[in-house]
Amino acid sequence: MNVALLALVLSGAPELNTEGFRLYQQGKYGEALARFRDAIAADERHALAQYNFAATLGLLRKRGKTCEFDAYQSTIVEHLAKAVALDERRRARMQRDADFDSVRDSLGYQRLLKRDPANDADVKALLIALAFLSPPQGAYGHTVQLDLKADGTLTCSQVLVDEDVKRVTTSGTWKVKGRAVTVSFKKKVAGVTSAVGTFNAAGHLVFETPAWDLSSDRSDCDA
Repeated sequence: MNVALLALVLSGAPELNTEGFRLYQQGKYGEALARFRDAIAADERHALAQYNFAATLGLLRKRGKTCEFDAYQSTIVEHLAKAVALDERRRARMQRDADFDSVRDSLGYQRLLKRDPANDADVKALLIALAFLSPPQGAYGHTVQLDLKADGTLTCSQVLVDEDVKRVTTSGTWKVKGRAVTVSFKKKVAGVTSAVGTFNAAGHLVFETPAWDLSSDRSDCDA
């Protein structure tokens, strides 16, 4: 047994990870998460514990328990990235793992697929993969969400604040040339039926009119 493997065994991380996986299989996700966290504390280079911790958070996020378990996209991607760095096989596995469905529209996850917003060749794929959100506005959260689809259609969801607060969704179409993104709406959105924005190297989709700076950064529990 080599020194690195011996150190891993002595750390107790493999046993903690195995116990966590059994709890996960039993549907005891909160307890499983705690065991995976303990395994990482015992040995942060345990790739499978990092992966399982991220996957369990992803599942809890899908089940609407983001705030209860701090299952933020950034935290999930952080541990997933560590798992991939430690074991390249995790990159292929994560693409088949439904536990990560709740983070696939984030820039962090897309970077793990080796897509870079600074790379012109990746622009269209990222425009389709990412959710584009306005910065959060207190209790109203993200007041604009723009989703661009592979078939050239789009949906735009807005929170309108008047006497009542309501969310209105509009459909439309989009196209891209270089980094210029043209969107057209079936109904007026922020006073316009069409707009041209720019997808920048930071992964933001920026419009002058309406004045939108949209990104995939989500704020889940600030309200």
